[in-house]
Amino acid sequence: MILVTTRIPSVAKKRGTTGPINLDGLKNGDFWQMFKACAFGDENYEEQVSLGELGRQIAKRLQGNPLAAETAGTLLREHLTIDHWNNILKNEDWKSLQLSSGIMSALKLCYDQLPYNLQQCFSYCSIFPYGYHFLAEELVRMWISQGFVKCNHSSMIQEEGRRYLCDLVNLGFFKQVERKELPSGHTQTFYAMSILMHDLARVVSKTECAAMDGLQYNDMLPTIHHLSIVKDGQTGNILGSENFEENIQSIFISVAKLRTLVLIGQYESSFFEEVFRKAYNLRVLQIFATSVDFHSFRYSLVNLIHLRYLKLDGHGEQGSCSPQVHLYDNSAVRHNATFLALQNVCLENCREKQAVLSLENLPFLTTLKLTNMWGVREVLIPSVEELVLVNMSGLERCSCTSLGDGVSSLRVLEIRKCSALRVFDLFEKTHSSETQLKPLNALQLHSCTSLEDLRIEDCGGIIAIEGLHLVKLRHLNVCKTSIFRGISGKGYHLGSQLDLFIISDLSLLTTSICKGLTCLQSLIIQNLKCKATRLTDDQESALLLHKSLQELVFGDCEYLVHLPAGLHSLPALKILKIRSCSSILRLMKEELPPSLVELEIDYCSVELAKQCRLLATSKLNVIIYEDYDQEETDTSSN
Repeated sequence: MILVTTRIPSVAKKRGTTGPINLDGLKNGDFWQMFKACAFGDENYEEQVSLGELGRQIAKRLQGNPLAAETAGTLLREHLTIDHWNNILKNEDWKSLQLSSGIMSALKLCYDQLPYNLQQCFSYCSIFPYGYHFLAEELVRMWISQGFVKCNHSSMIQEEGRRYLCDLVNLGFFKQVERKELPSGHTQTFYAMSILMHDLARVVSKTECAAMDGLQYNDMLPTIHHLSIVKDGQTGNILGSENFEENIQSIFISVAKLRTLVLIGQYESSFFEEVFRKAYNLRVLQIFATSVDFHSFRYSLVNLIHLRYLKLDGHGEQGSCSPQVHLYDNSAVRHNATFLALQNVCLENCREKQAVLSLENLPFLTTLKLTNMWGVREVLIPSVEELVLVNMSGLERCSCTSLGDGVSSLRVLEIRKCSALRVFDLFEKTHSSETQLKPLNALQLHSCTSLEDLRIEDCGGIIAIEGLHLVKLRHLNVCKTSIFRGISGKGYHLGSQLDLFIISDLSLLTTSICKGLTCLQSLIIQNLKCKATRLTDDQESALLLHKSLQELVFGDCEYLVHLPAGLHSLPALKILKIRSCSSILRLMKEELPPSLVELEIDYCSVELAKQCRLLATSKLNVIIYEDYDQEETDTSSN
């Protein structure tokens, strides 16, 4: 047996003959013994109580890293005094020492070998706290907004940004930490930095990037362009922090140079007024905050003429006050150039009553995502490439006033849980603001020749789709049976590129449109309302026609007892997922195709979980998310 160690995932994948083993830090007890040996010279040393408390705080910062313990111990051992240890804890001196020797110097060498654009993308992320989960698409958009992503063709810049992220992951600078599958069929992928990489990013970016919280803050250099301010849970409102109060004036002096500002926590309105009055060079603004008085936020944004990326998330702790967000509902604001450069807008959990979002005067807007904004009644927008409306229960109208030549650039359209939607004249050359609110009936998509991703769900007013161009369509989710039959009834034929299809009615499998999906790679069957315990013979035969199918998902199928008996005859199937299907009790090995490499069981019966565990082999990875063993133990003890 040959053991190969590497910190680069792509090397492990190429050289390994089995799955890689990811090494984590030492556990708390073991790490504390090692830390004492490094700091005091003896793991059995009886330290002073005060030094012991400081030591444990420092050890916690080191995240179980043995090399970091050795470096920090070298510094601490010089003087076993409270003042000395306090200074090291405050300034984290071990990080700069690590840069000149040990593992950090090796990581710095790897960083120096990166192309300059990748160096920018990596070091930029140092402004976020350790452990922060970056959503891939949002991270790429922030990089693009800062000009870090270089691409000759603007239409390909998103793809180029994703390649940057892929390169950084393959080289070990980021790691994938979570994949979340949404009800719409979208898969969100999250990435994070290890503690060592986060420390490296902080060190190499210290002249460009800064981060502060209520407990720790170093002087902000005048060269800082990217800043985050994070409320620490122990300090309450960040403006009440003594360190923050001492340094607030230096922030206000330097804020004019900022290109990025990230705020996490709770803020008084006076803070926004002070900061945004001078931060006229901001390209990226993210706020994850609650506020006592967020109403004045709209009046504080008057100078953000270079802003390209805006994300406001008003989701606070339980019982806290949700922010009141106003954008463009004031005529004085609507007609000036405050947000002229804005390209990406994401508003979440901003529960304003009777709000009108008038964004039609943003000529460069490409992406608009509105989620959980229950009070918004009307949205006016320019022609965009991506439009997502989720859980907008009060939304009655969505209109576009700048379609130009009548051809929409829209690539992604997702509308979910918008039950009040009555006017959606987004893709018509002309429309009247006086259009009477009446049943929407048909969604008109005649001008959407570039549409790649369409998802319509839980929108009672939409009962049909007309004019859908299917040549470029890759993802389709129209769970309402009548909508789907409206498409097929018009003689449309799906393009061969469609690779993801989501349905909530088994009868759709036998339609001519579904049978014609010759390149389908992923099929999701979810939220079945019928009480059928199995697929009919015709439905199963139609399913087995999809020889290119690589992923099959059954989700929230309460009454389904039997999976299709012919699954073993799907030659390309690699992934089978069964979620929230409590009536399925068995799955035999002979029912699975030889090509299967991943079987996922989540929120299903104990019997199914036990049986599927036995199916795991060196080739087949079986993932069981729930603690069924504990559930079974609890049941038997009762």
